[in-house]
Formats: sequence, structure tokens, C-alpha cells
Amino acid sequence: MNIEMDLRNRIAELEAENTALRQRLRSLEPLAGVTAEAYVAELVGGTLTPGLAPHDITGSGGTKFEVKFSRLNIPMKNSSCRRWSWGHPLGFGGAKTFDHLILVAEPDPRFGTVYHDPRSPYVFFAIPFESISTVMRKEPLIQITTNPNRAHGRTAKLMFDQYYVTSDELRKRHNAT
Repeated sequence: MNIEMDLRNRIAELEAENTALRQRLRSLEPLAGVTAEAYVAELVGGTLTPGLAPHDITGSGGTKFEVKFSRLNIPMKNSSCRRWSWGHPLGFGGAKTFDHLILVAEPDPRFGTVYHDPRSPYVFFAIPFESISTVMRKEPLIQITTNPNRAHGRTAKLMFDQYYVTSDELRKRHNAT
């Protein structure tokens, strides 16, 4: 009986340590958004813009892109639900000017086989500027589930049906070189 209790306690300790180590690793990756921008710039054959420019990338054909990155978010502790959230897609106060919003998301490993490109390091959504209001909530936020099979809400359904693209599709659509 004591051995079983000792094992349960040790498992709980190891799980807590694992969680703490994962959080520490994430804090060591503050440049994930910058890395995603560089990856998109490569896909579209564009160049990154400096600092406070009104968009992140200028494509080879002159198209302007804004890139937003989201990690997997857990909305409630102990929930199996995961979601992506992208804040201020138009910039603070709507100061951004661009042609396409590229939302980049950390894939949810549970749905790797469901995503169109299971080997991609990211999941992408390409939204024309004029369509952003159709997926943005009242507050400056876009938020959807990570599970394409459970995309029943208006925004998630629209995102996965109309704006979900693979890296190859981004390259073909926007890389003029």
C-alpha cells in the first residue's frame, strides 16, 4: 500500500517538474514570432521590414504582409481544448497597413494528420485585408480552435474553409520570383 502511494506521489512530482520545464523552455523562445515572420518572408519571396513599419514583409511583387503568430493556448486548466489567439491584427489603434494578414500557428500535435501539411512547422491562414473584419471579434482579437474537425463556430468554420493554406499554397500565390 505504501509503495503504491509513494509511486503516485513520485508521478505527481515528475508531472509537475515536466510542466515547469516545458514552461521554462517556452520562456527561452521569445523570438518565435520573429522566426515565423522570417519563415513567411522566405515563402513569399519577400523582405522583412524594419522596426515600426506599418507591415512586416514586403513581397517580391510589392504585396504587403502582416504576420501574427500564436502558440497553442489552453483556455481552462485541465481542459483538453486548445485554441489559437492573435491579438491586434490591425495593430494598436488600427495603425497597420497591408494587403494580406498571415496568421501563423503552432500546430496541435493531436491533429497533425488532419492538417493539410502534417510536416509543416506551422499552420497558416492567409486573410485578405478587406476580409479581416469577418473573422475578428469585437475586441481586436481572432481566436479559433486548433481542431479543424471541431470548427463549428462561425469564425473557425470560415477560417478553416476559406483562409487555411499550406506553405506551398502561400509560396505559389505570393512568391513572384
